[in-house]
Amino acid sequence: MNDSFSRLREFIRVCFKDSIPEFAKTVGIKYQQAERYCTDNPDRQTMPGGEVLMKFAQVGLNVHWLLTGEGAMFAANEAGTRLYRTLTGKDMPSTVDVLEADVRENIKKKLTELQSLLSD
Repeated sequence: MNDSFSRLREFIRVCFKDSIPEFAKTVGIKYQQAERYCTDNPDRQTMPGGEVLMKFAQVGLNVHWLLTGEGAMFAANEAGTRLYRTLTGKDMPSTVDVLEADVRENIKKKLTELQSLLSD
């Protein structure tokens, strides 16, 4: 199964309280279309085309995250920032902040590995 289907379900769960109809209405697509983009049934799954992916981005979904699993769930646009703020009550971290946090986490892991090697 393509993980983009499960990521879309996660986005709908988090941002639309698990309501596919509400998500479809907000995006501007038919319910049946949205359901095919996030169904568990492999025989019914359909990947959205470019036009629909643009609509996803316009409501705040990070299409890169949807397709690859990399980056944040929320688009780095006004809609994504607004959605993030509505859900968390916080401002969305900048790309630099996210990268710095990743670098710090990687350094911590490497230091832990090094300490483990030195203690052996």
